[in-house]
Amino acid sequence: MHIPPLELKNLVDVNCPLCGNCSPKRITQKGQFSLTCNVSICENDGLVYLTPRWSKPKYNQFYREEYDNYYRSSRSKEDEKKVHSKCIELIMQRLSSIQVGQAQKSVLDIGAGMGYSLSWLKENYKNFEVYAAIEPSSECKKNIESSDFIQYITDDLDSNWDAGKFDLIILRHVLEHFMSPISSLKKVAQHMKNDSFAYIAVPDMMNPKGELENYWFRTVHTFYFSKETLVKSANMAGLEAVIIGQENSELWGVFKLSNKKPIEFNEKNTYKRQMTVINKHLNKRKIKDTTSIV
Repeated sequence: MHIPPLELKNLVDVNCPLCGNCSPKRITQKGQFSLTCNVSICENDGLVYLTPRWSKPKYNQFYREEYDNYYRSSRSKEDEKKVHSKCIELIMQRLSSIQVGQAQKSVLDIGAGMGYSLSWLKENYKNFEVYAAIEPSSECKKNIESSDFIQYITDDLDSNWDAGKFDLIILRHVLEHFMSPISSLKKVAQHMKNDSFAYIAVPDMMNPKGELENYWFRTVHTFYFSKETLVKSANMAGLEAVIIGQENSELWGVFKLSNKKPIEFNEKNTYKRQMTVINKHLNKRKIKDTTSIV
């Protein structure tokens, strides 16, 4: 379904959260749904992100009122439930590989959608006693609040909330949506115990799927992570990786609290590798466009 572009107002410039660079290299201004999408890359460390982008109030309004029309309207509730059930089942399989998931008592799902993942957990894992959700969509909030076992916390992770600490926090494809990923991860860390775990999954910028300018790059995805930039972001928030995996254009990891210094990586090499991937995919598009004209 084609939805006309929204009027863009109040764009704000963003510095690289990893190094503070205020002059990133512009990659493209094209993104999914023909929405303006100012994609840039930091030449210091290879982090890809949007700048300038919408202001936080604009994003908050979009998630509350418009996001579902773009990303959820094409699927029935039953299909949505099946998709989320498969996703949470995969998450638990990944967690089980490091003996996580059977002993935890409380779980917080950040970006919980309709709450289907938490429902699946309740049906399949008897160890959980506390189920909590953070979700910005107004429609999804109604569905979560209609549940008799899910605690709805807030519509904004970065707001002033306190619901105690959790044994397991799930952030499946939500970190790339945050305005400040390191600040948001610090908030996550504040709600973890010494033996808690955070599961994080994001699109893998080193292995993008589909056309960059018509599918992969999106106004709602403010950051695009590689393994190196995800691990460093987590480190700067006081988290360290227990395990990192890459599969089907998805980058995922399990993290725990840490007071270690951020891990150093070859940032210039990451930038070069990232640009090689980007140029390869952009050139594919150019070749396709040229071929279609002949």
